[in-house]
Amino acid sequence: MRTRWLFVLLLWSRVLSSTGQAYAPASFRETPPPAIGSSAWLKLNYAPGYSVKNVDGKLLTGKSSEQNATQLQTPDGTFLGEDHGEWGGKLVFQSAAKQTKPVPIKEGNIRLIFQANNCVYFIEGLAHMSLNAGALYQITGTAPAFTWTKLADFDDAPEAFAVVGNDVYIAQFHGFTILRNLQKEVIVKKTFWSSLYPNSVAVFNNNEVCIGLRGGYVRLNTQTKTFRFFQHMP
Repeated sequence: MRTRWLFVLLLWSRVLSSTGQAYAPASFRETPPPAIGSSAWLKLNYAPGYSVKNVDGKLLTGKSSEQNATQLQTPDGTFLGEDHGEWGGKLVFQSAAKQTKPVPIKEGNIRLIFQANNCVYFIEGLAHMSLNAGALYQITGTAPAFTWTKLADFDDAPEAFAVVGNDVYIAQFHGFTILRNLQKEVIVKKTFWSSLYPNSVAVFNNNEVCIGLRGGYVRLNTQTKTFRFFQHMP
């Protein structure tokens, strides 16, 4: 793999991203995380999604909107991924020579394409009915003869991401995992945000990450593995 790939950091989710409408911190109030299946949890399940960003060390929250694509630009072209849920998706490479057709690489629900250690990787996954899984892959070879190798499986579908250096912070359908230099570290699993569709991840310097989801956001300490829920109060 060439070492001159141009890294474009994308904080992306299969379904949601910020639209730019900001909310004041005072519009969110810390509340006890509801039990799955409770009336409070069901109310959150039908609530709008709220995205999170780290802007100069401060948390910025916003409304979220639907997205189903991710990409990584390189000097030679662009890797493009699509995710259409139960209808599938694909990963292709569009050469910088625009007259050429996109090169197909793999079919699947492509959630994230990123670069680490001068190599290109992608994550796919799907949570639908009884299926809740995903995987990490490395892209090898050069266009038009790209190949891929599976590096790790996830037993909880990856939903939203933040890439910091060679680490990938992953909010999942049920829990949260960090790939530290591509090695999995499960932080929490089977949390209350199951079915609340995490849409974004913001990473801070004090072992804290924020996770945007339906109804509000979560502050998670990746060292103590404890979290607090902040619900949007209209």
